[in-house]
Amino acid sequence: MKFRNKYFWIFFLGEIVLVTIIVFISIFAGYHKSNKSLEQQAIHQYEAITLQLHERIKLELDKIKSVANNIATDREMLADINNVQTNDRFQQISGYLEGISNSQDNIYSIELYLPRQQTLISSQHGVLKSIPSKSASYYQTVESLRQSFWSVKESNPDELLMTYIATVPQVTNFPQAYVSIQVKESTLLPIMNSVSKGSLNSQYIINSFGKVIYSNNRESVGDTLQKENLNIVKDTKRGYYFDKQNNRMLFINQDSSNSFTNILSISKSQIYHNTNFIKYLILIGIVLIILGAGSFYLKSRVQYRPIRELEEELNSTKTSSTKPSSLKFNEWGDIFERIIKLKRENNGLQKIHDHDSVKLKEIFLLEMLSGSYLTLPMLKLLKLFDKYRIKHHSKTQVIVIETIAKPDKQIFREEDDSLKMFSVKNIIEHTLEKEMIDGHVIKALSSRYFIVLPQYPINKNNNDINIHTEQLAKKIEQSLERYIIVETAIGIGKPCNFDKELWQSYGEAIKAKNYLLFTHSNGVLNYKTLNSFIQLQYPIKIENKIIKVIQQGDIKKCSEYFDEFADYVSKHCYSISAFYHIYYMLLIAIIQNLDDNLDIHTFSLKSLPDMQSNVEIRKWFKQGFFPYVFQKIEETTQGKTEIVIQKIKRYLDDHVTEVHTLNSTAERFGINPSYLSRLFKEVTGDTFVNHLSNIKINKAIDYLLNTDLSISKIAEEIGYSERTFSRTFKKITGLTPAQYRLKYTNDILNERLEK
Repeated sequence: MKFRNKYFWIFFLGEIVLVTIIVFISIFAGYHKSNKSLEQQAIHQYEAITLQLHERIKLELDKIKSVANNIATDREMLADINNVQTNDRFQQISGYLEGISNSQDNIYSIELYLPRQQTLISSQHGVLKSIPSKSASYYQTVESLRQSFWSVKESNPDELLMTYIATVPQVTNFPQAYVSIQVKESTLLPIMNSVSKGSLNSQYIINSFGKVIYSNNRESVGDTLQKENLNIVKDTKRGYYFDKQNNRMLFINQDSSNSFTNILSISKSQIYHNTNFIKYLILIGIVLIILGAGSFYLKSRVQYRPIRELEEELNSTKTSSTKPSSLKFNEWGDIFERIIKLKRENNGLQKIHDHDSVKLKEIFLLEMLSGSYLTLPMLKLLKLFDKYRIKHHSKTQVIVIETIAKPDKQIFREEDDSLKMFSVKNIIEHTLEKEMIDGHVIKALSSRYFIVLPQYPINKNNNDINIHTEQLAKKIEQSLERYIIVETAIGIGKPCNFDKELWQSYGEAIKAKNYLLFTHSNGVLNYKTLNSFIQLQYPIKIENKIIKVIQQGDIKKCSEYFDEFADYVSKHCYSISAFYHIYYMLLIAIIQNLDDNLDIHTFSLKSLPDMQSNVEIRKWFKQGFFPYVFQKIEETTQGKTEIVIQKIKRYLDDHVTEVHTLNSTAERFGINPSYLSRLFKEVTGDTFVNHLSNIKINKAIDYLLNTDLSISKIAEEIGYSERTFSRTFKKITGLTPAQYRLKYTNDILNERLEK
């Protein structure tokens, strides 16, 4: 038993001492960090509450925005708004708005403000040609902003109305109208009440200008946040901030489109803080030492049982003449062999498990990208991250890759599609490994593109993430082109946290990728670059040139200026919807500046098709719309040509003493000079210059025969220099002015004498 006493108690007491040291070191560290740790835990809980509240508010407000967007893109209504001949349909529009308002329980009223007609169409009050001063002042502010935003409006002292304003059309710097949807306060009340229990002091929803549009403290509605807090809120997409001045914590969640921000205000004293936590740590430490002592005692007995048996066996064979038995050592060998066999079996099962886990993880990530977990509580979502071994406390930037085969260099046959997809995924994964970037590569379930989710440290700067992601995307593009000879359209979203924000970056990457496919381009496009196209400055100067040459009847110049317009739009526009609205604005401008007698309103507005590329839009304008417009102009002009020429002739007769040119006359009557010259010849059979010279010389003859004015004075009276007058007079009459006066004056005198 000496063997047992010597080694058993040394092992047992050593483990007890080690556990005791570890426990007391933990208690000492916990003493210094417990308060801060628990406060941080409480803050994370409030952050989770804030996020849940934000998602529920966003779902409700997005319903209102969706209604506004549907109204703003109604083509029938747009045609009526922009056509001055359909003002009698404003009552029907009012009924249309009333029907939408009645179908939505949370909408108080819908208004359509038309600044050009100074008219307000309301679902409650019908068509108002005389707008109340309060509403007029409100819509003057809206018109000056020329953008969509949330606001607040009082209907009566007992009810506050949140209001969403949308421009019509949506993508424009020159809105034709404004849709205003007023939402009942009761819409958000159940959501706010669901989280108002406990220690939440105040709740706010502010718009993009920092104005409070909803609060559980009604007196603060309509106020603007303090400048210091407003700057913090605008710069914070999601997080919290300590307001030292009011000793409170502000938990902030900003909408991805920056249209609204919800804020929860909590008193600092209500954040969890427990100075007695050290007592619980000590108590837990003592319990752990006691449990550890019992556990280690039993464990030591079990572990040293074979050694004790071996000792007894050795002691029993010391006096025998036979060799010591090796049976105990053989048993240990059998145990080790069995352990090795179990490890092999476990490795096989682990491979099967890992394969299934990869598939489940891919499905989970695809659901994250689609936004399926937006309403899931944060704690449950974190458990799923742990289950699939995904680092959630990190940042990412979604990359979407779609391959485009080169027809002349196709190395895969159609039946080899699965092999091609396998090759693409392997090349992407190899590039990630080569660049030493952690991440995930997923194939979209029902599409032919891949999604790459590189993971970066949570403290990495967004600008650095942008640079690294673009470099990674370009290397993937080069590898795919080199190894399997395909071109790629690669879209990149914005950097985001690897949690519920993932779907936003994914949607941005899809838009960037689709833009490349839409414009028949390949390569890498970052949504940050694409997003700068959204703020499109409408090419009003090019529009003016197009309208001017249409009025002048110059179809060649019209085609050139339209190509310039289309090139500008294709370089600065980002989506099919934006293309459609910009060209729709051009249509409206052309129609409004042409003669109403052309009767092209119905043809233009009703016939603009739903096109899928810029090439189709150009073709429709150049082969369909413009030829039709010029045909109508020509048909209308033929009946008016003779009237216009007669007006010009009367004008020249009445102002014969003034200086006229073809250009000045054409400009006065709004006609292209070359077009006027052609029309004049067709109607009168003479050129403009010859006609003008004839009427001036006829006036000069009248002066020569009936007045005593000198030749130089007569030339001045009809707008000629003396030299030009003499040359022109002789060309038309065959005589100089002096010869003409002398000849015909003598003839007149002779006739009188004979009488």
